[in-house]
Amino acid sequence: VTVRAIDAITHALAAIEHPLLLIDDIDRAGPSTQEVLLTVAADPAVACLLTGRFEHVPSIDVPDHEAFPLAGLDAAGLTELAARAGHAGDERFEVGRWLHQHTSGHPLFALELLASVGDERPWSVEGTGDDDGLALSPSLLALVRARLAAVPPSCRPLLDAAAAVGDPLDVSLLRGVVDTEQLHVLVESGILVREQGLRFAHSLVAKVAYDLVPSGRREELHHAIGLRCYDPTVRALHLSRAVDIDPDAAVAALIAAGRAAVADQAYADASAWFAQAADAAREHGWPHPEVLDLQLEAHDCDRLAGRPGHAEPLLEIAEEALRLGQAGLRRRATVSAVQLGEAVD
Repeated sequence: VTVRAIDAITHALAAIEHPLLLIDDIDRAGPSTQEVLLTVAADPAVACLLTGRFEHVPSIDVPDHEAFPLAGLDAAGLTELAARAGHAGDERFEVGRWLHQHTSGHPLFALELLASVGDERPWSVEGTGDDDGLALSPSLLALVRARLAAVPPSCRPLLDAAAAVGDPLDVSLLRGVVDTEQLHVLVESGILVREQGLRFAHSLVAKVAYDLVPSGRREELHHAIGLRCYDPTVRALHLSRAVDIDPDAAVAALIAAGRAAVADQAYADASAWFAQAADAAREHGWPHPEVLDLQLEAHDCDRLAGRPGHAEPLLEIAEEALRLGQAGLRRRATVSAVQLGEAVD
């Protein structure tokens, strides 16, 4: 079969004047396919261009061949790319850093990502490390999905779990929820890279891989991962994404993350955790006084963080606590409002 394939391709190329054979991702071909393609490429009458991941390209026994190792663009290269796309002044540096963060220097991904954002300027928004709200163009989505589709079906559960764990990948957490024996396959396929540990090659790949996991399966994975986490922040992040599966565990984890932030005097972070806990508790039927208590914690942390405008909600909590007969809760809310300079009867 191999000989017949070589003969058929050689015969077809012989009918073309100055044939040029382009072979992409040669490293992904099996041994037989590589033998066919490399034999054809060795024909002196055929000009051939092979591409593949450098560390996995097979030994090439082709006369007069040249190898050109290619790497992703660095921040300076991406800044130049941004400038050519019309971003001038200091903005080009912002765009360059943002592109590097999201694409790790992949030129095609960078160009497609710039086309995706249109008139928006996500690089100037606080928290641009979060890809959840990033809208990708259909062509960029198709590129990344095609790359992920090349992953063998047997590795799909591992890829889904890795996407749920997120970057950087904690292999011990991953091992707790899925068989990790084929991690090397994801590395060899270029989905994961070993850089300062193990992580996705690009945050875009991580985002699309996560979006492809069915929502129910995502919640199951976050729940399983969260229950195995000891870090209160990481535990809260995962269990809050599985709140519909286990609301009590999610609320408890959010409260623990808030208390850990208070202990670190990170009061703004603590406020966000307590507010999220209050929302989850309210939505899942917790008693009203307990929800009020969490809201009080959130507003009090805003006070400690020096944020203005929280006296009024504190007084509203005090009034609601009075109506419910929660004297202790009313006292705490009133004291917090007084500390903000409010005059209270």
